[in-house]
Amino acid sequence: MRFARNGVRTIGLVGLGLLCLGLAATPATAAPLPTQVTVGGDTPVQGDAAKLTFTITNEHPTSPINSVQILIPEANPIAEVFPLSVDGWAPAIAMRPIDQPIPGLHGPLPIKEVVTTVTWSAFEGAALAPGGTLKLTLSMGPIPLVSTMTFAVVETHADGSTVRWADGGDKPALSLAVNPAIAQPEAATDAAPAPAKESDSGRWWLYGALVFIAAVTAFGVLRQKRAKPAVEPARVTIAKPAPTRGRELVKAGSGESEN
Repeated sequence: MRFARNGVRTIGLVGLGLLCLGLAATPATAAPLPTQVTVGGDTPVQGDAAKLTFTITNEHPTSPINSVQILIPEANPIAEVFPLSVDGWAPAIAMRPIDQPIPGLHGPLPIKEVVTTVTWSAFEGAALAPGGTLKLTLSMGPIPLVSTMTFAVVETHADGSTVRWADGGDKPALSLAVNPAIAQPEAATDAAPAPAKESDSGRWWLYGALVFIAAVTAFGVLRQKRAKPAVEPARVTIAKPAPTRGRELVKAGSGESEN
């Protein structure tokens, strides 16, 4: 009887110990890593360029972050995406072709390939330690004609674990509101005729200059005529006709002769 009681007591203690170990191990394996990620910077405007800054804070007690990947929205592609430099981190860009080319920010040529992901990797000794904060900035544009932009972020820790900020991931994706395109103010349209005044003024200056040149030219010609001596008319000598000899008719005999 005593053996039975001791056996039950022993089994109960072993089961309690296993239960405690199971409860202690469950949070470490099932709970996502504690990390905070936000996006800010410029307020995006449709059709314009913007600089967006992603702020990552590592709240894990022991494991640093050595890689951060940002996924660019695919439904409404962005023609140009450029990562800005960060000390101790090297960016890598992955591209994808698109069926319909879109205009870019620089130059008239349409864009046929767009950025799909930007991945920053830490240099040796530059990983984001627990409690540290990292800012990663992307310059992009033109901003699509949408009301909201959604970015997914994947963080990789030194121990091999990852945290996904994405729909269906460990944490929700990052959303950012987009402002509509800025319309041209009406005041600019009303002020448009202003350059016409300058044009009229320039035209009157031109007319005045032409009149002045014509007056100077006429004055010079008139002065030149007055200074030039009058030309005397050429003298014409009319030669008198030489006197003609009278013809004397001498009659000699029955004929005539001319002397």
